[in-house]
Amino acid sequence: MRKFLLFTFLIICAVVSANGLEYYLSAMNAYNKGMYAQALDWFEKAIQLDPKIESIDPLVKLRMGICAFAVRDYQKAKAYLSPYKDKDVVTTRILQMIDQGEPLTDEWLTWLRSRLPSTSFEPRTTTKKSVPILLLIGIFISTFSATLMLILFVNKLRARRLSIEKEIPVEEQLETQLNEVKQLLEEAGQTSASSKALTSQDLEDLEKLEQELSKLVEEVLKESSTKTEEKVTLISEENPYEILKKLEEKQTYSDEDAELISKTLEKIISNQEERSQS
Repeated sequence: MRKFLLFTFLIICAVVSANGLEYYLSAMNAYNKGMYAQALDWFEKAIQLDPKIESIDPLVKLRMGICAFAVRDYQKAKAYLSPYKDKDVVTTRILQMIDQGEPLTDEWLTWLRSRLPSTSFEPRTTTKKSVPILLLIGIFISTFSATLMLILFVNKLRARRLSIEKEIPVEEQLETQLNEVKQLLEEAGQTSASSKALTSQDLEDLEKLEQELSKLVEEVLKESSTKTEEKVTLISEENPYEILKKLEEKQTYSDEDAELISKTLEKIISNQEERSQS
């Protein structure tokens, strides 16, 4: 955030400086055309926006004094010309005319302007002023794009975190499925004890439950290895109802427990089908 504010500040400063140069060039154009009131106003705005213009053109305030003298603002003219007193012929003559109250004529203005040395700042600026503006625009676009991408990335992470927190834990899903399996197997056990075969509806319910549980187990065991011979032997030798009873006593379930539930359920269903066929 600090870097972004720093970039923004630099861009604003550079834009203000560019505007100051534009005002200066417009003032010079008006000054050369004899539009002294407009030139004085633009000179003042240029220096206010970019004080470095005085170091680039040391005679800028002298020109401002001539403009003020031309529009008969003698107080402002003396203020701008005072730093050049006794250093420049033009300044000395203008101050004498102000003090003596001599009338101003176009011939005097033409003579005063002809005595001023030309500045080399104007032609250099006309060739370079477009380069900084394009550079500043490029910096602004790059900074804005990077900031926008960062904001979108942060919002995406927040949304993803909220969605993860709202998901139901897999352990709770396994526990719910295990309770359903237990209830169904108890009913099937009672039917088997009374020497009654499972109906087609019971078999369909068991198959549906097996499919649902298998889908859940596949999600939990995406990166788990396939079944081993030791687990198959354990299921075949031990009573599947006892296995489910032991798993029910657990508070949490691991990936191995989920695989064991799936294999146990397959074993129970196969046993029930064999009894029905016999």
